[in-house]
Amino acid sequence: MKTETKISDLNALLAQKSTALALKKAIDAGMKTYAAGPNAARDSWQTETAQEAAGIMAAHLAARTAEGAFHKLALPRREEARATMATAESWGEIAVGLGGDYSGSVSSLVGWGDHAAAETRTSWGEQYSRKCTYRKTDAVHRVTLCASGAVALRSLPEIAELSRWENLPLISLDGSSGAAVWVVAKNKSLHAVSGWVAWSGDRKTIFHSTESREHASRGLAKKLVVAKKEAILSAQKSKIERRARLVARICGGLVATVADAKRLGYCEPGILAFQNSTGFGDAVALPDLIKSGNASAVALALSIARKLSTKIALKSA
Repeated sequence: MKTETKISDLNALLAQKSTALALKKAIDAGMKTYAAGPNAARDSWQTETAQEAAGIMAAHLAARTAEGAFHKLALPRREEARATMATAESWGEIAVGLGGDYSGSVSSLVGWGDHAAAETRTSWGEQYSRKCTYRKTDAVHRVTLCASGAVALRSLPEIAELSRWENLPLISLDGSSGAAVWVVAKNKSLHAVSGWVAWSGDRKTIFHSTESREHASRGLAKKLVVAKKEAILSAQKSKIERRARLVARICGGLVATVADAKRLGYCEPGILAFQNSTGFGDAVALPDLIKSGNASAVALALSIARKLSTKIALKSA
């Protein structure tokens, strides 16, 4: 099934659901108006009721039209559209989960629109107490998905998973061009970042770029070279690794910098995401990198430690 067909089918499903919701809202509003009844303070009740009824009829027609259009599709196409919608929303839930806690009530929403987006809106909440004039901060974390960016999230799940490992969950992906939108959290708020991703499925490696598709491809190539060297070393470096870990443990003053990470081939969005998730700054002690448990951070620490271990003669591992 062509990508354009899948997008069209998903749009048909979204239209069915949105018009059904609009019909329900119209009916609820109409019933509320009707139940209020006429009174001296509200002599326009009949006019309002008639308008509500007309709105319900229009919403009903739109809902029936959208439902009919979707059910004209072959069953496999309808099932694929539903599966694509569910998959995209599951990634949206992961992305919206990056939003932080606030002092007041916090809610998370995943919806659909014309383009992928992510935001956090805050407002004043209730007072801390009767004696305290300060108010809590309420927040709504919202992620918006779009049909054109959702199809590849289902057809290329390994790419979405690789990006999630980098703590950069995708909410939109174009499988042919690599154009993508991922979500990051800054100061507890959600932000959508538009860029490109390049990936190698067999090597389980991905590179994010906000510059260009070509930049992403070059970054991936560099990252793969580093990964290949690491793989070659891993086959015969058990003793070297023990020494490297020992160096990392005993050299508490030895640090890794952002520049070191970039030299090793890590992309800037991935570095920023790691910093945001851990609270680390631009220079981190090697033992702290290892303790973080992040595979990329451990690889960076061991790479620096190995370089040092060649200069230090350790009597035992």
